[in-house]
Amino acid sequence: ERGVDPADLISFLLELSFHVTGEAYNINTLTEFQRNTIKDLVDLGLVKLQQGRKESWFIPTKLATNLSMSLSDTSSRKQGFVVVETNFRLYAYSSSKLHCEILRLFSRYASMLFDCLLCICYSFLYLLLPLLAMVTLSFLLLAAWLKKFLACDVFEAACDFAREYGGLLWEDSKKMRLVVKAEIHLHMREYLRRPK
Repeated sequence: ERGVDPADLISFLLELSFHVTGEAYNINTLTEFQRNTIKDLVDLGLVKLQQGRKESWFIPTKLATNLSMSLSDTSSRKQGFVVVETNFRLYAYSSSKLHCEILRLFSRYASMLFDCLLCICYSFLYLLLPLLAMVTLSFLLLAAWLKKFLACDVFEAACDFAREYGGLLWEDSKKMRLVVKAEIHLHMREYLRRPK
């Protein structure tokens, strides 16, 4: 209806499938066609948008980065996967008509893209999501997730501090992210703010 060349659309979807899941990409690097397409991809759960004051970013979801498999021959692939968001949207990646019919037993069909079925969930998922939220909240009360370190030396100082006080739970030095026990989180932030 918009007069979009299907080859351009498929090319963009394939390009998107090679991006890193959860990584933010500047929207200004896209062509005008791609920027317009991103809005539809948000509705389909393929990307998330993050708006800044001056810049905007798109963040590919797992669905987008696995899209190239749905565009290729699926006869050898016997598995699919299901993603449920907190807004009760369900994305089912499967070419099986049986899987789609089973999903329709507890969800309302919304749309279909290649092998991706978009549904709106209800029923037991309304009970499941609050339970997941409680588990997540319990974890957050026990731990603090830290990211966005601007320099490697600051990240390493934070890791050293957490290790010294027995509060380091997990670290990813490549992406400069760490999880520490909640009880040392504030002390660590104060330590990092002190002039060196």
